[in-house]
Amino acid sequence: MYSKFDKNLSKSQFQLGKAVKAQGEFSRKKIIEFAVLLLAIRQLSLYELSQISQGFAIVNVSGMRLELDLARIEERYPETIFADPDFNKFWDGQEFFLDRHRNSFEVIANWLTNGGELVCPDTVPIDIFLYEISFYRLPVPVIEDFLRNEGLLMEKEDEVKNLTTRMKIWTLFENPTSSPLAKMISTLSILAIVTSTTLFCIETLPKLKETCDDGQRCPTSILVMYSLESICVVWFIIELSLRLLCAPSWRVFIADIMNIIDFLAILPWLVRNVIGISSGSSSHQSEVVIYMFRMLRVTRAFRVLKLSRYSRGLRILGETLRRSARVLSLLVMFQMVLAVTFASFVFHMDAEYKDQPNSIKSIPDGIWWAIITMCTVGYGDVVPISLAGKISGAFCAIMGILCMSFPVPVFVSHFNYLYNQENADYKFRPEDFMVIDGKKPDFEKFENIILPSIRQAKTAASRSSGETFGMSSGPRRRR
Repeated sequence: MYSKFDKNLSKSQFQLGKAVKAQGEFSRKKIIEFAVLLLAIRQLSLYELSQISQGFAIVNVSGMRLELDLARIEERYPETIFADPDFNKFWDGQEFFLDRHRNSFEVIANWLTNGGELVCPDTVPIDIFLYEISFYRLPVPVIEDFLRNEGLLMEKEDEVKNLTTRMKIWTLFENPTSSPLAKMISTLSILAIVTSTTLFCIETLPKLKETCDDGQRCPTSILVMYSLESICVVWFIIELSLRLLCAPSWRVFIADIMNIIDFLAILPWLVRNVIGISSGSSSHQSEVVIYMFRMLRVTRAFRVLKLSRYSRGLRILGETLRRSARVLSLLVMFQMVLAVTFASFVFHMDAEYKDQPNSIKSIPDGIWWAIITMCTVGYGDVVPISLAGKISGAFCAIMGILCMSFPVPVFVSHFNYLYNQENADYKFRPEDFMVIDGKKPDFEKFENIILPSIRQAKTAASRSSGETFGMSSGPRRRR
């Protein structure tokens, strides 16, 4: 009686749920007859029948059994393997069985149910997770976001020949690797930065501090240095002007901190040569103006920061400082609390020794001494003299070492994560994980991927309000 159903029984159990939802493939009478058939041969329980009739099915991944709403997943993500008719081959009569990585599937099932951001678990190697992403055929935007967060995305670069003249100029200065001409321009910029910074340091030597006032003839060395400085600044002005004129957005360009640094670096030269303020000490110039100009010349030191535009290591360090800003601010706060505490204590303990040359004569002097002691520098310009003050100094040094050691692991972890992102052995495109024209992914590329030592602690935010992993709308674990 039931022999004609035995051959297709494994597929029919799951198709029953689709039939109930469609309400057209089978009549109500045939559905009841088919349900009784499955119950009679003990291939389907009443509970499993009710779950299948609602679109649910049990997916067993290496022993971890989850209830998934496959009908909803098929509707939302038709490109995944769950919407492929070939997925029925994993049906073993009672559930879908997959011999895959179970920890990876738990994260993928959570994303399929609740949406949000796909994040590789810390306990799963990145290459294994990439295997699973390829197997389950997740959507391209999701794979692209995941690769970008892991630093493994091969960024798409527009061909220079298809760009407008304005964008070509912008690309020459912003992307040193876009063309040989861009590499040459970046090399010239680096030489100009190094030369101007070197001149800024050399001109402070006592032998080169001669002035050219009152019609005196300037020494040759000063003329050479001034000429080199002018050439470098003219290059900086041309570079900044072209980047400003060709920028996609002037507001974003002006608000960029690196562009502000570029402007401050050339400002002293402009004030001196365009406005005509001399750096000398002529009698007709106001002392206030001279002081302001000397302070303005300090901004020339910002030119060395321009190297971060061409140095990947400096960019990584800057991004590490930005991500560690909260921890570093806590460090500064702890240091200041300890510095004020120890400075106040030592100041009062050494009150009777104020007349001695190296004694701490005020609390601000004590704060300077405490900070230098906690940083284990110890200049020795001011020191505690009394026994109680020396004991306080010992505790100050110990507390400083402990205080500074706490945020170091966080800082190092952020640096390692960003460094591994920038120096990953391979970069991928979302298409590398897809089957295109019958060509399957090349999994040999995944074998030597560097596993970052730390991952961004980002919780997968649900796209559907009120839906979180473990609720009725998500995958349910079965035992």
